[in-house]
Amino acid sequence: DTRTLTSTQTAATAVRHRDPLAQTFVVDPDLYPDGVFIKDLDLFFRTKHGSLPVRAHIVTAENGIPTQKIVPFTEVEKKSSEVFISESAATPTTFTFKSAVHLKPGIEYAIVVLSNSPDYFLWHSEVGGDDKATGKRITKNPYTGVALKSANASTWTPDQNKDFKFTMRYAKFFESGTSVTKTIGNSSSNTAFGD
Repeated sequence: DTRTLTSTQTAATAVRHRDPLAQTFVVDPDLYPDGVFIKDLDLFFRTKHGSLPVRAHIVTAENGIPTQKIVPFTEVEKKSSEVFISESAATPTTFTFKSAVHLKPGIEYAIVVLSNSPDYFLWHSEVGGDDKATGKRITKNPYTGVALKSANASTWTPDQNKDFKFTMRYAKFFESGTSVTKTIGNSSSNTAFGD
């Protein structure tokens, strides 16, 4: 009696489904030919939930669309009590990464923000709107990226006229062993995004 046993293995990739917002951006290879080591990210909230947290992380993007590939060490969760809100879009909430994270030049990335609450509203700029701080008309997008919405973190809808208000800081290292923090991006703002 001869028997043949066959074993089949199937690999599956876990998929996360939530209702996030995203903002794509590119590390400019002309300004940063070696890329950047980002340390933290400021986001600006108009409203928040009374107790539920909000999370932010960075993912790679392909053809302008965020992937589900999270850049290591960029996942940060903030308790509601750690989130600052502002009617003037002036008060940041800082998401500090676990370690300085290297982002490569010329590669498209996306900041992804999500919560189990619809009460979190981010400030953003919108072409044609007025800047909340200066009152001046916003005539162009401040970044090369675009803001996106999703109902499942897999299918995204871009809004070509909107960009998050955010500030990203990176470390610049010197041979002497010292470092200095520099800023990338500082969008103007006029209305809450996510309505």
